[in-house]
Amino acid sequence: SPKGYDDVVATWAGSAALMQRVELASRIAGRIGDRADARALAPLVLADALTPETAQAIARADSPGQGLAMLFASPAFLRR
Repeated sequence: SPKGYDDVVATWAGSAALMQRVELASRIAGRIGDRADARALAPLVLADALTPETAQAIARADSPGQGLAMLFASPAFLRR
């Protein structure tokens, strides 16, 4: 039967785990493309967890897909 994700720090805090989450965020954002605006979506999804640094990173993205990837890979989004 499927176990799901481990509940240990090493699974989530390691560099390999971080890269997997960033790659997944990029793939999902790539499929959505320019159909969603991360700048408008971030305050709705993250609410009070949206930090100025995350908002600025999303706003500086080179493309809508990159902005979504930034949103999906942000620490606040990964906590939710």
